[in-house]
Amino acid sequence: ISKIKDSLRRKNQVILFLNRRGFSPRIRCNNCGFTPECPHCQISLTYHKSGHKLLCHFCGYTDSTYNLCSNCQSDKLDYVGAGTQKIEEVISELFKDARLTRLDSDSAAGRDKAHLILSKFAGKEYNLLLGTQMITKGIDFPDVSLVGVLNADIGLDMPDFRAPEKLFAKLIQVSGRSGRGIIPGEVVIQTYNPNLDLIDDAARQDYDTFYESEIRLRQSLAYPPFSHLVNFRLAAKKENSVMKYSLLFKQNLENRLHVSKIKIHLLGPAPCPLYRLRGMYRRHLFIKTKQITKFTRLLYDWEKSEPNFGLPSSVKLVIDIDPYDMM
Repeated sequence: ISKIKDSLRRKNQVILFLNRRGFSPRIRCNNCGFTPECPHCQISLTYHKSGHKLLCHFCGYTDSTYNLCSNCQSDKLDYVGAGTQKIEEVISELFKDARLTRLDSDSAAGRDKAHLILSKFAGKEYNLLLGTQMITKGIDFPDVSLVGVLNADIGLDMPDFRAPEKLFAKLIQVSGRSGRGIIPGEVVIQTYNPNLDLIDDAARQDYDTFYESEIRLRQSLAYPPFSHLVNFRLAAKKENSVMKYSLLFKQNLENRLHVSKIKIHLLGPAPCPLYRLRGMYRRHLFIKTKQITKFTRLLYDWEKSEPNFGLPSSVKLVIDIDPYDMM
């Protein structure tokens, strides 16, 4: 807070980055503990104060009438966690003289609106910019002397081997918005894990050290780039259907792999981290292999002989080779 005050007092600009839009990521009833979820995705609904609505960030489901707990009808609701809308309120109270603007997909619905907000910030109509990853790259403001990263740990606990790499990239990108002119820049990272090597490497913008550590870990686990990863994701409207056919698919895949003599390591099937999404139950299997050309040929021949790999039309199968998104 003191660094923001100092920067604004010196007539410089400040950028604050929070990788979470909305007001609160979930609402909890203080009477019975109930948390409303999306009926299509089994994911906590995010509260957006603008419009006073609950919104699913995955399928778009909206509930604009949630004023009482739907489980016990209590009005004692707790808004858990913070998104950009809540931080905007707090910043406005702490820095009453600041000219604050917010840039996220809610405040800038459309390329023109985003460009207008950035243009006004560049013209110094605003001296404090709060936003999500929309502000992390592709912008150059020479009067920005301070970048603050709020709750930098968001996303680090995802079940994704690329989670450290993704977080490091975001921190490096947003840190690069500070000190791009003649004014010296500073970056402050708020984290629950200050001793984490990743955070330290990002704070020093030390790509080489991060790379050496991460590549050794990938090699020890035989993750890309030391092998290829194939994600088979099956989805169906009925839960018992996706469970049944994911096991059948695994069995048929193992039979074909046994004949082909292709060396692989198979994991799963298991529920996807986002188990129910847009009304579909989802399970996935992973294959790690160094023989990706032979493996893709096996899949091609299999699908050619059995459309949809022998699965019924009610089961959707997505095959993602070296997936960037593991969710």
